[in-house]
Amino acid sequence: PICRKELRSRIYAVLAEHGANDAVHADRAEEYLSLWDIREDLKEDIEKNGATQYDAKRGMDVENRSVSLMIQTSRQMSSLYQLLGLEELSGQGSNNDEL
Repeated sequence: PICRKELRSRIYAVLAEHGANDAVHADRAEEYLSLWDIREDLKEDIEKNGATQYDAKRGMDVENRSVSLMIQTSRQMSSLYQLLGLEELSGQGSNNDEL
């Protein structure tokens, strides 16, 4: 797994390498990194609490809300990844986990 510092460094290196190191790209890169932080927190919650949790009101197991939030977050990350052009620039397809 990649750490945030390394991911940030790689993103900015790829952007700079291709002349895309302006304020707009930097803002989008930081947005991507913020979403990455959120996704990491959601993954941690799922690992800790599982994909389902017991709902006492309903008397049954229900999906851990972090699961659907992680899916939504990952979709937004993919959109930003493509918007930044990292898919093309990194030469690694759609593997936005490892840039």
